[in-house]
This record gives sequence, structure tokens and C-alpha cells, in this order.
Amino acid sequence: MEAYASGPAIATRAREVLVREGTESLMPLMVHGDLDRLTAQTVYDAAQQGDAVADEIVRDTGRYLGAGVANLLNIFNPDVVVVAGGVTHAGDRLFVPLRAEVRRRAFAPAVEAARIVAGELPGTAGVVGAVKTFLTS
Repeated sequence: MEAYASGPAIATRAREVLVREGTESLMPLMVHGDLDRLTAQTVYDAAQQGDAVADEIVRDTGRYLGAGVANLLNIFNPDVVVVAGGVTHAGDRLFVPLRAEVRRRAFAPAVEAARIVAGELPGTAGVVGAVKTFLTS
């Protein structure tokens, strides 16, 4: 999942699309032409402003996550799947294709039994948890 849906992966994919295809996009303007400064947040912001390239990248990310979540549902059949981290900043642009991909790939009973929700803890929660675990062990 990290290779396709993490912040760095989203930014890398955006840079690759912009360089390879040379398509019209707000993203280069948002980083003053320096594509090395492009982040996942830049992609989300551009998608929010109607940038078709950014929107497609966010939706693709949702589909990639959806494929992974479908596998988790098929194997573990959890009641809840929490999607956390910066990727949740994309909101429905990410979650609509994610849920559609889950419905397409997962067994219907698993889909019906599970809720897919955005995590509510701040982006630093993973680091805080790791430090706490280290300090208490």
C-alpha cells in the first residue's frame, strides 16, 4: 500500500505524469515550477480546485487502496477498516473510488459487514504510538 498510496508515492506519481505527459495542470504553478517541491497535499489541493490531472491521481490512489482493503476484507472480515494518515485529506475524491473498488473486488457479505472510515487521530499518531511502545517496553 505504501508504494502506491503514501504521500511520497502520490507526489512521485504526479511528478512522473507531469514530466512524461506534459499535460496542463495547476500543480507546477502551485510549486512555482519546482516539481521537487510537489507533495501529496499539492495534489489534493489541485484536485480540489478542479485540476483534472490531480483529480485522476487521487482517484487512482483510491482505487489502489480499495484493492488492498478488499483483500483485507476477504481475508480477515473485519467490522471496521480505518484509513488513516495524510491521504484522508483527499476526502470523498479518495473514498468514493476506494469504496467502489472494495464493492467490486470483495465478497459481498464482507463488504456489507464492514465500515470503511477515515481515522480521526492526527498524522503524528503513529509516531507517538511507536515512541510510547518503545518507552514502555
